[in-house]
Amino acid sequence: MNPSRVLLDTHVALWALTDDPRLTPRVRSMLTGPSVVERFLSIASAYEIGVKVSIGKLVLRRPIVELFAAFATTLGLAPLPVTHAHCAALAELPLHHRDPFDRLILAQAQVERLVLVTADGDFGAYGLPIFW
Repeated sequence: MNPSRVLLDTHVALWALTDDPRLTPRVRSMLTGPSVVERFLSIASAYEIGVKVSIGKLVLRRPIVELFAAFATTLGLAPLPVTHAHCAALAELPLHHRDPFDRLILAQAQVERLVLVTADGDFGAYGLPIFW
């Protein structure tokens, strides 16, 4: 599968910026190579990062504002706003996954017909296309 439009899960965007070895060569190539892939990062991911930094579950190596800017400048990620349609779809999702940030990202991928880029195996239960 060679997707043309993708939505990155939060951990994938963070791993890509830090050159984390958990990022698969396939995903790394899609993110860094010459590509016509339209790439998005949910505003829910920015919210998730902000919350995790504030409660001490995530420590960043750079200021959070610089991190958010790097998502666009380094990875070419366009922000995907959260809409009422996304929230309505979220309400209809079965509870295979309990993380509220992940559920919103799933709903966005579903509504926007985006391929989800994630290492989270729990996402497979929703039947959405996944790129990993």
